[in-house]
Amino acid sequence: MPFTPTTAEQIALTHYALPATATPLPGELDANFLLTTPDGARYILKIAHPSRSLDLLDFENQIMAHLNGHRTPRVIPSQTGEWITPLPGGTFARLLTYLPGEVLARGPHTPELLRNFGAFLGELDRALQDFTHPAMKRALIWDLTKAGEVIHQHLAPHPQPFSRGEKGAESPSPAGRGARGEGKPFVAKHPLPPELLQRIRELRKNATDAENLLWEFLRGRRLHEAKFRRQHPIDGYILDFYCHDAKLAIELDGGGHADPKQRQHDQARTRHLEAKGIKVLRFWNHEMLRKTREVMEEIWHQLDERLSHPHPQPFSHQEKGVLFPSPAGR
Repeated sequence: MPFTPTTAEQIALTHYALPATATPLPGELDANFLLTTPDGARYILKIAHPSRSLDLLDFENQIMAHLNGHRTPRVIPSQTGEWITPLPGGTFARLLTYLPGEVLARGPHTPELLRNFGAFLGELDRALQDFTHPAMKRALIWDLTKAGEVIHQHLAPHPQPFSRGEKGAESPSPAGRGARGEGKPFVAKHPLPPELLQRIRELRKNATDAENLLWEFLRGRRLHEAKFRRQHPIDGYILDFYCHDAKLAIELDGGGHADPKQRQHDQARTRHLEAKGIKVLRFWNHEMLRKTREVMEEIWHQLDERLSHPHPQPFSHQEKGVLFPSPAGR
């Protein structure tokens, strides 16, 4: 569910006895708010994205506690003494102290500033040398030290596109009919409602790590040569991933989908799509991230059953060009 400033103010008052005005702040996954009390005191409220585990949030809290006194934020417990406050819908809130200052990207990068910044990073690195936590032992696909492993595991070798004149070459067709539309009558498509277009843009912009990882496997006909669309609208529903040829929809769910009302909505949506002959596969975000091979094999087998053209079996771990991550890489 989207969190508004009003929601943030209610959370601050209910759980932290803090009357304040909330101002949204940018963030990659979490919903972040600057809280300002009537006397001018400022705090940061962080509402965790459903894909973020409790262990990961505790990891971040423990780092801040370990760095206490190193010009870093501190976590403020709730009225009941909780450092991580559970909220309806399966997510969590945390209240942090506010650090005044300017964002590094906005100010002039003077030699003195860069020197101080480097010294501060060194100070943090030295302070964290003896820090450990179970959640820090995890693979991050954006960790540059793991680049070679990520390329090997997640980017399958893909044939070069056909050159002009080669058999099967796909090039744009007249009147925007698509690569395989020659010979078919052109049918004008009705434009999508503006509000639906806006919702699609928002979903793509706020995609989770699990969605981005799955899209790396699906885009460009990388899996079973099947063309998938991302955030595809059907009858007012927006499907995370959809293959029209196979009539296969793939949904990746965060913690919010465990809510009973949301579960009923998901079930009704699945029944509607299945009545149109569309197979719906649902996976949890953490399954996509931690059991990648199993998820991809299930998608592969569904494509194998639903597409008419024969296709070789997926690669084994030992075969060159392996597409799926190995168990050790999960």
